[in-house]
Amino acid sequence: TGTEVTFGGVYSLTKHDLETGFLDFLLSEFSWFLALNSQRGFSITLNGEPLDYRGHIADEENFEIIHDKTGTVFSITYVRWKEKLPKEPSRYYYLDSSGKEKWKEASAIKNKGDKFFHSMFIKSAYFDSFSFQTSEENGQDPLLGGARSDAQFRFMRKKTANYLRIKRKPFLDEFADKLVLEYENAQIISPSEKTGKRDISQIIRMLYKMQPRLFSSLNLEQKKMLVGLLELAIGSDKKADIPKIINSIIELSEEEQNELSEIFSRKDAPE
Repeated sequence: TGTEVTFGGVYSLTKHDLETGFLDFLLSEFSWFLALNSQRGFSITLNGEPLDYRGHIADEENFEIIHDKTGTVFSITYVRWKEKLPKEPSRYYYLDSSGKEKWKEASAIKNKGDKFFHSMFIKSAYFDSFSFQTSEENGQDPLLGGARSDAQFRFMRKKTANYLRIKRKPFLDEFADKLVLEYENAQIISPSEKTGKRDISQIIRMLYKMQPRLFSSLNLEQKKMLVGLLELAIGSDKKADIPKIINSIIELSEEEQNELSEIFSRKDAPE
């Protein structure tokens, strides 16, 4: 059983087109779906050939998290995608013991602008009977099954969030170096340029690792403005004003402003 789609009368669509452009389109659209249902025998075939979504994967790891007090086991598959999934952001997928999706939601690391495209598939018998809506959302506490307030659920979320931060760190290091090289090639900063005791490139690396979104949508003039203002602030006693300076260029959330303020108010703030 399944769904079959047949194209007819499309004379401009050649076999080569199907095997290249259309195949790439299907992979970018449905790789997450095939990974999600990999244990349930789901497949998508094109001219009789099943799509191999694994070529779309940059990194993958399987592991278990066990909540000792309750004995709850979570079997987890982490996937980092080579490219952004057009209609599916980075998510947690919660699966029951049969591998069927019960719920999905944004991952602990989302919308950061660092191209860390990932999915977390979390399978457990614990989700066979689970209320994913909070008591505030549905107006009552669950009578049976698990809930978000359970110790094992909160334990799992904390562990997976820490795991993602660890996986993301070398990824951020690599992209921070690429960003600095991009700024040097565009002559926004000079490789030998110094501001006070620290190279301005190191400041940019640090800011990128902390808040990649700051750099994700800047045009050339905004990049130059940001670097120029950072140089002025870092070279003076106005380091505490850096969050306001950045917010004047790109709108920050209150959480992001607080995080930046905390960094530049510390005694070890960049000089």
